[in-house]
Formats: sequence, structure tokens, C-alpha cells
Amino acid sequence: PPHSAECRDLREVRAAEEYRTTPLLSPEQLALLEESADPIYRLGSGDVVRVDVFGRPEVSGKHVLGPDGRITVPLAGDVALKELTREEARNAVEKQLAPFYVRPRVTVGVEEYTSNQVTVLGRVERAGILKFAHPPVLIEVLAAAGAMPILDKQATLSRCAIMRGREKLIWVDLKSLVNGDPAYNLRMKKGDIVFIPDSADTSVHVMG
Repeated sequence: PPHSAECRDLREVRAAEEYRTTPLLSPEQLALLEESADPIYRLGSGDVVRVDVFGRPEVSGKHVLGPDGRITVPLAGDVALKELTREEARNAVEKQLAPFYVRPRVTVGVEEYTSNQVTVLGRVERAGILKFAHPPVLIEVLAAAGAMPILDKQATLSRCAIMRGREKLIWVDLKSLVNGDPAYNLRMKKGDIVFIPDSADTSVHVMG
């Protein structure tokens, strides 16, 4: 159709305008969405745990939580540990070993934290899944993803989006963040997705 290019340009302009007009959250609103600085860690797939049973080396050892969140302990069999705290994991292993030992004394420690993952997409050097030993703040995620190359000196990156689950889309003011306002340095949650828009998305050009 003769006007297809014009319609496409109009849709692109409208999409860009929606991006520019999406409200940024205030520091007070961001504070309500921030992860605790010292949350209770819950085990997840990929974590490496050490199970020690006092006086029972035959059932002690390291385990990696599989995609199903389970480990396999000798005698006890499969034990589901996903989303459990270390104390809850200890109780779960003790319960599984109870038929074989009298009052087994179990300790569970985390040797490698790998399930604390944040995915970074968009205009960064190292897009993909980043792993942290602790819930990172936004500036740590951006630093780990690499520098953001300047594709257009006339364009300035002013915001980034954080996708949290299927229900929350959080727009953060990066200008305030890089200017040193700690209120915008949001602490991330496990599984967050950070999107860095291309520099071309920060401005709108209407031609013709």
C-alpha cells in the first residue's frame, strides 16, 4: 500500500513517545520495591551446598541443586531444597535420614551462590545472565554488564527498565543515579531483568 511506510513511521513515533512519557518512579516509590540489604537467602537451582552429617562421612559431601531444586543424598535419596533457607534445608535432610540413623545431626552450608541471577538486555557489552553472591544494587549490575557505548553523541541515556516477574515494570532515572543520588540505586531481586534502551530510543525525530 502507498501509505504503509508512513503508517510504520507513525507507529514508531508513537512507540517512542510512549517510551518518553512513561513516568519514572520517585525515590519513595523505589524504596517500596527495594530488596532487603540482608535478605534471608533461599536456595535455588545451581547453588552448591555442603551437607555434613556428624560421624557419618558416607552420607556427607557437596551437592549441586539441579534444575528441579533437588539434591541426592546417599541413603536418603532425593531431597527438595529449592526455596528453602539453610535451616529449613537442614531439617529436610534430617527428616530424610531419620529412618536410617538415630537423631542424625546435620549441617547445611552454601559454598557457591549461583542462583542469585539478574538478566541484562539492551545496550551493554555483556548482555545475558549475571550471577552474584548477594542481592546486587543497580549500579553493580550495570558495572558487571560492561560500559554502555555511546552510539550517538547527540543522544543521552536517561532511563532503564527493570522487569520484575510478569506484573511489574520499573523505570529508573539513570541521570539521578549517575549523579550520585543513592535513592535510585535500587537493590535488585533474584530473577530481575534489566533493560538498557538503545541511545536512539532516547529521542524522537519526525521527518517529512
